[in-house]
Amino acid sequence: MAAMVKGYLIHADETRIVLKGKPAYVWVFATFREVIYFYSETRESDLLETLLKDFKGVLVSDFYAAYDSIPCPQQKCLIHLMRDLNDAVLDHPFDQEVREIVTRFAEILRNIVATIDRRGLKRRSSESTSLKSSDSTARCLARIIAVKPQ
Repeated sequence: MAAMVKGYLIHADETRIVLKGKPAYVWVFATFREVIYFYSETRESDLLETLLKDFKGVLVSDFYAAYDSIPCPQQKCLIHLMRDLNDAVLDHPFDQEVREIVTRFAEILRNIVATIDRRGLKRRSSESTSLKSSDSTARCLARIIAVKPQ
């Protein structure tokens, strides 16, 4: 874990397990070169804070609030966001605002994927492309994230 903490990027996630009839959690930390798993009886942030206290790189995680306790730059996982948006549509099928938010996000994502398909992921390619997103879309996305209980 010491080498991982000295790096520039860590992906982190946790999942609930039942071991010998007792609930617990497995935490996973991954870079492009290694993966480390930790067992914990709780989902509290203590483990994160201990393991990542010296980490200065970018932490990629879901929206679980415990990750916010780590004082480093953070990026939220796009796959988790997409899953949460899909769940919001299923949980609120008649909410037109939710449907509009998810539709707008899907359009933005399609534009991103199309741009990457055309130009690749190189920085010089992405700098020449501007994606237009209004403040209202950002506020709506924040509302959807708040709808999904942790």
